[in-house]
Amino acid sequence: MTGFSHRGMLGVVAGAGLVAFSALVLAQATIFIGNDREHPESITSTRDGTIFVGLMGKSAVYRIAPGATNAEPWITEGLNTVVGVFAHGGSLWVCSSAAFGTEDPTFANEYDIATGQLLGSYQFPGGGFCNDFAVGRDGTVYVSDTTGARILALRPDASELIVFLEDADLLAGVDGLAILDGELVANSVTTDRLFVIEINDAYEFGGITELALSQPIDGPDGMRTLSDDDGLLLIEGDRLVRVNIDGGDATIEVLQVGFGGATAVTQVGGIAYVVEAKLSYMFNPDLGDPGIFSAIPVDLGL
Repeated sequence: MTGFSHRGMLGVVAGAGLVAFSALVLAQATIFIGNDREHPESITSTRDGTIFVGLMGKSAVYRIAPGATNAEPWITEGLNTVVGVFAHGGSLWVCSSAAFGTEDPTFANEYDIATGQLLGSYQFPGGGFCNDFAVGRDGTVYVSDTTGARILALRPDASELIVFLEDADLLAGVDGLAILDGELVANSVTTDRLFVIEINDAYEFGGITELALSQPIDGPDGMRTLSDDDGLLLIEGDRLVRVNIDGGDATIEVLQVGFGGATAVTQVGGIAYVVEAKLSYMFNPDLGDPGIFSAIPVDLGL
């Protein structure tokens, strides 16, 4: 998303030449999030290793202290459906989206990352579904609106979100966002596409390019820039992949397969933490107990 629609959540893909899943888990401790239908949909982290998780099932944000292995409640009030969370500087941005099937307002909320105090709440113009964030070099906050097929922007010192880009075709199902080399990268969870959106010298929209993929992707969701600004981490299907972009081409490198309903990823040092939202259990209670919710570590070999 991070996302309101996920496909291929329960499949398991056999990847020749991939490191065994269990061996990677042993490289770093798994983080326990809960076992009471938390449904952790998004994850983000700070430079000191603090991790924040947005919970769709609880309409809350949990916090994991550096080196800890248990998530603790942090923001538990004043939120609708929590989807994307994104840490940047002294702020934590949180998607507070309309509950499914309702016409409740949708907000992009800004919290003080040290105290959890609400700093600002920005309503989506015309409604929509807030899904993910990215922050540009000039401090503009970009927000994906999955149902509205658009990307909104909050300029530095502005008090309202504006429409940065709207395209019913290209941006249908827009989900994960990231900034790479100063440009905005977006994916579509419903059409399995990746786009580079140019931000020109005036920090305005400068064009959009659909990337040619080295292999297909399935329901791309949470996406984060690698700490060295050298590619992206992306959750798609049941896989964690690295995306390397060169011009209009995107090379997809599979890092790990076999996740159960994964939706998001963040990097802490040389470890990627992948959250399994198991949203199929949320949307279909007949599936029974989803079990434990975790953030699973994957050694990036950095």
